[in-house]
Amino acid sequence: MFITLQDIPQRLHDNGKDWFIRPVDDSKEVAGNVESERDIILMAERVLALDEDEIPKGSLRHDTQLMLTEPVRILQEWRLWVVDGQVVTYSLYKEGARVIYRHEIDDAALLFAQHLIDINPDYSQAYVIDICRTKDGLKMLETNCINASGFYEADLVKLVEAINTMKHNLHNTVGSFDNYMEPRSGDTRPTAPTGGRVPPKADHTSPRPVA
Repeated sequence: MFITLQDIPQRLHDNGKDWFIRPVDDSKEVAGNVESERDIILMAERVLALDEDEIPKGSLRHDTQLMLTEPVRILQEWRLWVVDGQVVTYSLYKEGARVIYRHEIDDAALLFAQHLIDINPDYSQAYVIDICRTKDGLKMLETNCINASGFYEADLVKLVEAINTMKHNLHNTVGSFDNYMEPRSGDTRPTAPTGGRVPPKADHTSPRPVA
């Protein structure tokens, strides 16, 4: 359910139930975690005891939107690296409560991840996707930036090869801009189409960085 922090004391009851709680927005006012209903109510009461102008930026506020859901027991967790719409490598990183890194994934999990990628073809050219198996089946956990995610037991050779191929394709795309530009008299740079901007000449001696 979705709930505003200021509504928690009225809508929740201290009956011993546990909830997974996190902000609706992509923020860290409270870390995504499983908490007891009692602890969630106490947290809300502490925040509500403060005046709005006493609360520092980036902290829970009276009107912070929160998401609460029933906890799910996760059996296995994998990370998969996606480049140009294809899984190029993967790693198991957790079994139950144990952190364990192995370069393995079963066919059903791999097909599930590729299906998620296929139905979101324009999501990003390179990223990681974390998936898990629960008693209710396979689920997606999250996606993240590829250059800020742990490698675990991924095949780094395959990953680097895929990234280098992606860079090469981007470089060729930039370089091909020169092919349809006519140089002006006395100017070695390509000219832009009517009304366009003249770009700097492409440097063909080094690969382009990927944003």
